[in-house]
Amino acid sequence: MNLNDRVISKKYAMAYFMSSGEDEELKKNNLKKIINETADVMDYFINPVINLEIKLTILDRVISSEIKGSLSEKLFSILISTKRIALVESISEEFEKIYLDSKKMTQLELRAKYSLDDFEKKAISDNFKAVTGKTPVIKFVQDKNIIGGFLMKWDDKVFNSTINQKIESLKDKIISKEIL
Repeated sequence: MNLNDRVISKKYAMAYFMSSGEDEELKKNNLKKIINETADVMDYFINPVINLEIKLTILDRVISSEIKGSLSEKLFSILISTKRIALVESISEEFEKIYLDSKKMTQLELRAKYSLDDFEKKAISDNFKAVTGKTPVIKFVQDKNIIGGFLMKWDDKVFNSTINQKIESLKDKIISKEIL
């Protein structure tokens, strides 16, 4: 995704977040629902040959009654009308970041070779909150390439506490001393 699309996605996400009439939790849930409900017909929305009325009719027919009239339906209609519906996933990701930030939370990707037990997850979560002031929403990813330790990613930051990284660091130190 190019920078222009990222900026546009952030603006739509912020506008959706700031819109009145529904609380943030409902907006978040409805946006996820409408993305799931329209996944099979997304190609029709993106297709430049299909006219707008047909696209909006398709949208009306595939979404559930609980989403009809919601802000997420209005957002989808606007995105279809402005030919920016391909950005909906990116808008959803940006909305999620804004939502979590408003709750003093952040998405944290935790990578390790093996799943961590509850004690380890709590220790990481408590330390993360103490350092950043934000409660992490941990998404665990099993990575067989990690020898030991863990890697954390959040926002645009990375904390690498893997044995792989320590081996690379030691290797670099040894090589730099041989060159001198």
